[in-house]
Amino acid sequence: MVRSLTCLSLFALAVVFAHPASAERLKLSGSEIKQLLSDKTAYGYRGDTAYSVYFSPDGTMIEEQKDGKKRIGHWVAKQTQHCVTWQDGVENCMSLYRDRDQIFWVDPATGAMNLAQIKSGKNLLADSGQ
Repeated sequence: MVRSLTCLSLFALAVVFAHPASAERLKLSGSEIKQLLSDKTAYGYRGDTAYSVYFSPDGTMIEEQKDGKKRIGHWVAKQTQHCVTWQDGVENCMSLYRDRDQIFWVDPATGAMNLAQIKSGKNLLADSGQ
């Protein structure tokens, strides 16, 4: 009886540890990225600085930081990445993932992650008073 319980406990532990927390993490395709971001505003933090970015359906985007700084750029959904180009002309592409209700960008070069909330429409920080 003790041996059966021990085997059952070991099996249960193996099942728990074999299911990583990231198993729900799904990498988004280009069409999923376009559908997710088009005419939406993303809210997040870079370090301690809050920001919002509106992704227009025509490919333009506006970023606004909590301190009022703004910048304008362009975005495009490629095969498996979200690519942005700011005024400096340098394109930066990142992978987007969904993990349950969370969306996050992952820099493929560094592995750095940026978690964001997505809301419908254009509603930048200064517009919303957030």
